[in-house]
Amino acid sequence: MKILLVMPHPPTKRKLFYRFSYPSLTLQQIAGITPRHHSVKIVDERYEDINFNEYFDIVGITSLTYNALRAYEVADEFRRRGIPVVIGGYHASTVPHEAKQHADA
Repeated sequence: MKILLVMPHPPTKRKLFYRFSYPSLTLQQIAGITPRHHSVKIVDERYEDINFNEYFDIVGITSLTYNALRAYEVADEFRRRGIPVVIGGYHASTVPHEAKQHADA
C-alpha cells in the first residue's frame, strides 16, 4: 500500500508563530509504526508542495485549528481524485462532525 501523510500549512506565514513553535513528530511516528511492506511518504507543506498527480492508496492528514481549512482543501482534492482520506489531529478530534465532511474517516 502506498501511503501519503500530510502536514498542511496555510499559504500565509506567521513569522511570530513559527519562531516559537516546534515541528510536530506525529507523522514520523505514524510512519515509524507502519509495517515495512507499506510505502510511506511524508509531505510537510512548510518545506515542499504536495504532488496531487502522484497516486496513493490512502492519504492521512493531521490538522490543528490554524491549518484546518488547508487540511480540508487538501482532503477535498484527493477525494475528488478517488483517493480515501483520513483526517486526524487536535482539530479533527475537537470537531469531528466538521472534519468528517472532508474525509472518509
